[in-house]
Amino acid sequence: MQINLKGSDMLQRYLDGTLILLAVLFVWVSAIYIPRQFLRRRGVRVPGVCINHSASKDGKIGILMEFHTEDGRRMSFNAGYSEFPPVQIGGTTDVLYDRRNPRRAQLARDVPANGRTAPIFLACVVLLAVILAGVRIAVV
Repeated sequence: MQINLKGSDMLQRYLDGTLILLAVLFVWVSAIYIPRQFLRRRGVRVPGVCINHSASKDGKIGILMEFHTEDGRRMSFNAGYSEFPPVQIGGTTDVLYDRRNPRRAQLARDVPANGRTAPIFLACVVLLAVILAGVRIAVV
């Protein structure tokens, strides 16, 4: 079975695929950026202690951190996986946590100091999507 598509039909399919890819990229970057932006602006910075490492199947090392909230509660969280852990067991490093939900915490070093890169990137993705959508409409 052979499918014969005109040039404009193929272009529309490529544009549709590209627009879907841009939408997925936008959602993915936003899902990473928004929580980090919140912690950067409103998070509470406290010292945290690495209480354990764990090995993943791909050879990376998981980092389990513990910290105390301002009101004295002891909290722990998985700080992610790394080939070279930024802190050894028993070592300390700064942690940022959400005052309203202390379970939402990250290593302070993983939260960018200036949150300008992601918004600029997202604006470029939106601009590119608008241009491609205009091209897609013009091709019809």
